[in-house]
Amino acid sequence: MSQVDTDTLRRALLQDTEVSLAKLRSRMPAPRDILILLETELDRAQLLFALGEESTPVRQALARAAGAGQAAVLSQLRNEGPGEGSSVVLIEPEMPSRSVHIAALEFVLDHWIGAWSSAVMARDITSLRLLCSGEVIRASTPPAAIMHSVWGPHCQLLATTSVAPWQLESLERLLKEVLENAEGLAPDVRGVRIEPVLDLVRAMLERDGHAFAGIAAAAAASNRLFWANRDLPHHPRAVWPLEVTALTLLAIDNELLSVGDLKRLDTELPVSLIQSVAPLALSRTRVSWPLREILSSDEANWFLDLRGVPRQGREHQVLMHDDQLVAVYPVSSIMIPQGLAEFALVNELGKSDCQPALDAGELLLLAERLVGQAPPSSPNREARVAYHELITEALAAVDAVIARIPSGADRVPVSTLSSDTARRMMAGDPGRFRKVRIQAYRDGIATALAQFDRDGREQQSAALEQVKAAAEMISSSVTPLLEALAGESGTGTARTLVPGPDDFTAAFTPEAVKQAREGYLAYCPQLPEVDTLDYWLDIQVKAAAAGLLRSRNDLSVQFPEAYLKVADRLVAQNVWLTWRYVTDESGAGESYDGLVWLNGRWVWFPKPWRYFSGKTLH
Repeated sequence: MSQVDTDTLRRALLQDTEVSLAKLRSRMPAPRDILILLETELDRAQLLFALGEESTPVRQALARAAGAGQAAVLSQLRNEGPGEGSSVVLIEPEMPSRSVHIAALEFVLDHWIGAWSSAVMARDITSLRLLCSGEVIRASTPPAAIMHSVWGPHCQLLATTSVAPWQLESLERLLKEVLENAEGLAPDVRGVRIEPVLDLVRAMLERDGHAFAGIAAAAAASNRLFWANRDLPHHPRAVWPLEVTALTLLAIDNELLSVGDLKRLDTELPVSLIQSVAPLALSRTRVSWPLREILSSDEANWFLDLRGVPRQGREHQVLMHDDQLVAVYPVSSIMIPQGLAEFALVNELGKSDCQPALDAGELLLLAERLVGQAPPSSPNREARVAYHELITEALAAVDAVIARIPSGADRVPVSTLSSDTARRMMAGDPGRFRKVRIQAYRDGIATALAQFDRDGREQQSAALEQVKAAAEMISSSVTPLLEALAGESGTGTARTLVPGPDDFTAAFTPEAVKQAREGYLAYCPQLPEVDTLDYWLDIQVKAAAAGLLRSRNDLSVQFPEAYLKVADRLVAQNVWLTWRYVTDESGAGESYDGLVWLNGRWVWFPKPWRYFSGKTLH
């Protein structure tokens, strides 16, 4: 195809792109529009450049693509269920603001690469910091094995190169990991997408600007041939490879090479675009939560805590709006560049037009987390103060649950349990919301706090045992689950117990999370299951908080001996189970272990000590 024909097709494609963008921005915004905006503005930037437009409109299109990527990431991360009602507002330069309801998006690693490349080329530091967080990359990684094993580390490599290039060990490890896992990719994809990036990062690590320039020029030529062989030389991505262009800009910013080096090579990379450093008007985003009812300022803070908003610098002001007191909380962090949460201060829930900020399930989850964060016994004054504050706050959270039980009722009304957290709790253990159970848990926390205040450090461990004993009540309803595991529906039941990414963080101490995740994948490559049993005489269940498994006592001796070796890597307050299906009168049977109560549901980590042995032990 001649250059004239290629340019004609590109002009037609650019015209279609402009029309699509105009329609997109004129209609009522839908969540999916954010991804379409990202993809279309990125295509527009490449087509504009290919047709000889000056660099400013190209960079403006890239800046808008980066802003759309930021909005898509926030929607991906903040999707907390259909009842959440939160929105992400996209504020583009010289464009009306667009508010989109947060919903689950298929923001995958290819979108991440487009957003990351746009952010680098637009020098949008806010978008770049958000995109390069491990949480975002994990949330963008699909479950397919080849995608997870190659593109996940590939994106981590790009992220580290752009925000932490001094972490040489991490870069070298990621280089090796990507290369080892790339064997399953198609040769042209590996040669055009993966290997040039690896070679460029190596050149950056070695500070070899001459080698970098040659690799970048060759990669641009290979990209053109890749699309020409598919008879699509007019396609936007035939113009320049995204990752290579962004890495080249980073190399120039870090004085590894100069624009002159690229010009001398007569490269197909967008040299004029890379050379331009004039400031741009960047897009901004804001997360907005709808007005919610609260009984106290504590509930507003708890609401934001459960949504991952750090407390540092959290301030608010109370305003009078339509004869209603409203607490306004501005939010700002790496994971939420800008946010706004508003809460109606009421004397009784359900008396306004808005829904409560928290339901009983979220409050119980918060209380369990606070108790789990309580530091172990220590003579250190700061640790004792931290313990007191956490347990006091946990007590207040449980009191808020009790306040949600109507007078004369024996449980939290099911109609008020609107969150996903509460629904999971209800499905796993309906009795969790009975008033007697909640009161018993509250009494355990109150007793622990009273003994701590009265008797000091020596009494703290004994007091905590009462909290753990109250938490152990959770395990009393586990028998139906264990019966299902050993029955004909065992495989389906086991599948509901598979840990997700957040479960590793909740179950293991911060320094052990990585090893636990790697060890679990090595030890449990297939779905763990219980052997189907035709009958059993009894199911014997033993429960203990992980903190009590660190020494020999009446509870720990009922667990496999190996738990003692790894108990210090388990979050102390979580309740773990071991159980046996007794199959004859002598007590013989099949034994299993590793169920742990996390975030309102049971999760299964069979034989966790094996995750820290052999190659997984660092």
